[in-house]
Amino acid sequence: MSELRWQARGRGGAPYRRGGRGGWAPRSFAAPPKEPSAPAPPLGNLIQDLKPEDLEDASRDLEGVANITKRSLVASFNWLDADNSTILIPGRPPKWSPLSQAREIPDDNGKYGIGSSISTRKEFRDQNAARFPRHPMEPAVLAALTMTPNLCSEQIIDVVACGSTMGNLLRFVTSQDKQFRILVEKVGSTIFLVRRENSPTELIPDLQGYGHSFPEHYTIWEHDVAGSKSHQRIVRYRFGSMNFMMRFEGDGFIAKTAALENSNSSSTKVNSREKTSLDELTDSLSGTTLSRGLNPPCTSLKVKRSGDLVDQDLIFDLKTRSSKKIDQIEDIIKGEIPRLWLAGISKLILAFHGGGVFRDVLIEELSDKIKEWEAANKVPLAKMAALIHRIGDIVRGRSDGKLELCHSQAGVLEIREQLPDAGDALSPAVREMWLESTLQSDDDDASSGESGSGDESSGCVRIRPEDDIIIRPSEMPQSVVQAGTNLSNEATAANCFPGLRVTPRVRKRGKARRAVEGCMKQFAGQLVICSSGKKPQEADLAS
Repeated sequence: MSELRWQARGRGGAPYRRGGRGGWAPRSFAAPPKEPSAPAPPLGNLIQDLKPEDLEDASRDLEGVANITKRSLVASFNWLDADNSTILIPGRPPKWSPLSQAREIPDDNGKYGIGSSISTRKEFRDQNAARFPRHPMEPAVLAALTMTPNLCSEQIIDVVACGSTMGNLLRFVTSQDKQFRILVEKVGSTIFLVRRENSPTELIPDLQGYGHSFPEHYTIWEHDVAGSKSHQRIVRYRFGSMNFMMRFEGDGFIAKTAALENSNSSSTKVNSREKTSLDELTDSLSGTTLSRGLNPPCTSLKVKRSGDLVDQDLIFDLKTRSSKKIDQIEDIIKGEIPRLWLAGISKLILAFHGGGVFRDVLIEELSDKIKEWEAANKVPLAKMAALIHRIGDIVRGRSDGKLELCHSQAGVLEIREQLPDAGDALSPAVREMWLESTLQSDDDDASSGESGSGDESSGCVRIRPEDDIIIRPSEMPQSVVQAGTNLSNEATAANCFPGLRVTPRVRKRGKARRAVEGCMKQFAGQLVICSSGKKPQEADLAS
């Protein structure tokens, strides 16, 4: 681990704002009225229970792919601190701009000095749900389709998730006792995992410390993203034989030298193609509305263009701690690494204070430690991959394409029916955009005569080995199909693999892409099992 230690020098003077990430509540010494706790939404019928040990057999075959590869930055956006739901694409995270000399700053509730303060500050648990309650993942999808128009044509996205949902699944397989609920929905061939709180506008209770005040004094929102409240980033990568798109929050970025900044080497500007795409997306969303009576009040998602797509290696995560814990740095880092691994963040700023004065601010580069952690945790990571495969198999087998995950007792994950009050992952307009994006390459291929060598009139499509289509059964087959067996028709396939699903992994040609997910008749006489005789989790198919 390499470490850059930044030590501030003491300086007196009155406190002032540094273009921070939102203001703090006015100082108050009277106890505020308590916010009523929102009741938990009702639960649907139980489908089945899962325990971490139930995943052991399936996870063994995934240990070789229980690592993140092919990670790339897809998009980013900022939430504006506005009464309506407004995002900036691509936005920009707050810039690291430390005080030239250390001085006392107020805590999150505006209090100076040592000791706890009365909690007056209000911060949402989930910025995305609070600011767009009906479809919290929709802004991320819009940003991704805007900035990476060929997102789904390059690689099918199997799972769309966020740092919270992925972190909760990892905690479950490692038997950590943290309650959570996750909505699961199948959109085309993609599984959406959506965080669910008791209320979209649920607040963080009893805020204490300097976790919000410190970045307000040590980072700045630059002029073209002024008024922002949070910065959200979207990355994609491959993990456990699945392609993921994941959203997470970026606390800030450390700029390169002025010379590099002037050459635009640290960021990517929005080009004209992206602007056109965004205009089209904004127009198509003009009629997308939310239900009334939500707080903050909003009627539609507004999209504006501003900012830069900042390189991922400049992003940092930030944690503040009392100076009494400065000898616990290694333990603090150890606790943060799983979250940093998921988000692909290698920089961690640890800021230690005494009575609100931050004299020790450390910038840790953790790339090596994150790699070591990943290599040492193949078993739990493979279990998480097996869990996500299992969830996908179950939701694909349901007519409504929906589930809810509930973890309310240690060691047991309840898979339940999703009730209608949960809504949909995407609005109808954006859902259609997502589905169309997955078919765009097929249309291009068909128009250019690249739809494969099969007989289109007969419905036969030739699948090549490099097309990498895999079988994912909802249940392991009772008898394993030997190498060379020809799946000549849908009935034969169903007998060999009960509950058979066929899922594309990479770009396909024309009709092949549209023929997946159980439409075996379109592959008549073309599929051959290539695996050995042992029971596989996934069996490659070739023509």
